[in-house]
Amino acid sequence: MLRNKIIVVLLVILVLSGCAPKKVDTGGTLEDNQKVEEKPNDRKPFATHHEVRIPRWFMFEDEDDPMDDSDIIAQANEQGFEDVSIQADGTIVYKIPEAQYREIMDEIHTGLTELIEEFITGDDIESIVNIEHDKFFTDFKVYVDKEKYENSFEGFMLYALLLQAAAYQIYSGAELDQRPVHLSVIDADTGEVMSSSSFPE
Repeated sequence: MLRNKIIVVLLVILVLSGCAPKKVDTGGTLEDNQKVEEKPNDRKPFATHHEVRIPRWFMFEDEDDPMDDSDIIAQANEQGFEDVSIQADGTIVYKIPEAQYREIMDEIHTGLTELIEEFITGDDIESIVNIEHDKFFTDFKVYVDKEKYENSFEGFMLYALLLQAAAYQIYSGAELDQRPVHLSVIDADTGEVMSSSSFPE
C-alpha cells in the first residue's frame, strides 16, 4: 500500500538523514587541510570511504526530545560509520565506508523510483495519471485528473516525494539551496499548471 511506502521512505530519511559526498575540513589532518604533491604511483585506485555532510536542519527531530551531539554520534556508531563530527555551524560530517555508502545510495534511489511507480499505478491513488522527472530527480511534473485531485487529499502525499528527492540530492553531494527540488501539478487534460512547490521553499 502507498501509505506503507511513504512510511518506509520517511524511515529511510529519518535513519540515514541526508548524507552527501563532499570533502570537508575537519580541522585536523594534513590530508584534509593541505595540498600534498602526489606522484602517479602514489594515487589510490579508488576511495575506501566517503566523507559526507548533512545540514542540521534536515535532521527530522522530535521537538519535545531533540537530539544532542552525543545522540548523533551514538546513532552514527550504531550505523557502522567510521567517524562523525559536528561543525560549528551544526553541519554533521560523516565518514562512511564505500560499500555502505553505495548501499545507502541504492536504497534511496530504489525507494524513490518505487514511490513514483506506486503513485502512478497504486490502488490508493486515484487522481495521479503520470509523473515525469529529470534524471537527477530535481524536477517533477505530476499529471493529474483535475476533478479527482481537487476533491482529495492526495496532494499532501506528494510531500513524501519531495522529501525523498531532497534526500537523494544531499546524498549525491548537492547543496539544496543551489539545487532545490521542484514539483508541478498539471492538469493532464489541458496542460494547466495547477500548483508548484519546491524543497526547500
